[in-house]
Amino acid sequence: MQTANRRTTGTKNNAIPYLRLTAAGFEIASMQSFIAANNELLNHPIRTNAFHIFWFKAGGKCFQVNFSPVEFQENTILFVRKDSVQLLHHEKDYHGLTISFTEDFLYQTITDQHFLQDTALFSDHAALTSIQPGERLPAFMAILHAMEEEIEGPPDAFKTDILRNLLRNFLMLAAREKGMTHMHHDPLNRDALFAQQYISLVEKEFSRQKKVAAYAAMLHISEKRLHLATTQISGKTPKQLIDDKVLLEARRLLGYSHQLIKEIGYELGFPEPSNFIKYFIKHTGISPAAFRKNIRERAGNQI
Repeated sequence: MQTANRRTTGTKNNAIPYLRLTAAGFEIASMQSFIAANNELLNHPIRTNAFHIFWFKAGGKCFQVNFSPVEFQENTILFVRKDSVQLLHHEKDYHGLTISFTEDFLYQTITDQHFLQDTALFSDHAALTSIQPGERLPAFMAILHAMEEEIEGPPDAFKTDILRNLLRNFLMLAAREKGMTHMHHDPLNRDALFAQQYISLVEKEFSRQKKVAAYAAMLHISEKRLHLATTQISGKTPKQLIDDKVLLEARRLLGYSHQLIKEIGYELGFPEPSNFIKYFIKHTGISPAAFRKNIRERAGNQI
């Protein structure tokens, strides 16, 4: 099994410590190796530039993602999106492994660019996805062992493509187990296409652009057509999806960073602190300062 020694650490936005997967963009590591390699950052919230698949071989409740404690049973496989705030505790005895990969590793074609959104295994707009393979456990184990053997084998021109295809198979098997559908199997499903293109744009531009009309123009469709697409696919309006993303990032920074509230507001596209405070109160019913205080009290002032 590959060890977790290909990581470098840094910061993003001078806020929450940021853990980066290096150029290879793919690794498999035991939980023990992952913790040992990043011991100085654990017990504090971190973010990463990679998508993570955590395979917990034993049950427990000692892991937190985006404010929510994660309970897992034996052989739970958990899917965590890049940039999510994770809090592990290095003194806990984790049993399992992590599979980490970047978009650059997985994405090779335009079709690949929609793959993760299609299956919705990794989403900022829904609860964390986890599965328990049950009778399908041997199939997941077979793919995992094939990936480990490929990593440990000698380098050649085929290694990266083989690993990429094995990872894609693992994700598709997980999506099937979860009962998800692959929306782009139907080339006529324009709603799915527009909705996923919109969500991808929002994830990139939400701090700079919050007007639905601007996104519709980028997609070369009308606001009405965009509204129809997102409500059909996600059950939410385009404006609700923007607000969801802004508020999720606001909560992350308020709860897990040491930035001033005015700095967080500015980073999220509110040059005037008062506008950010009003926006946050309007959508949450609580001020940013009160939210931060509640989170830190709940966490026992761990950050």
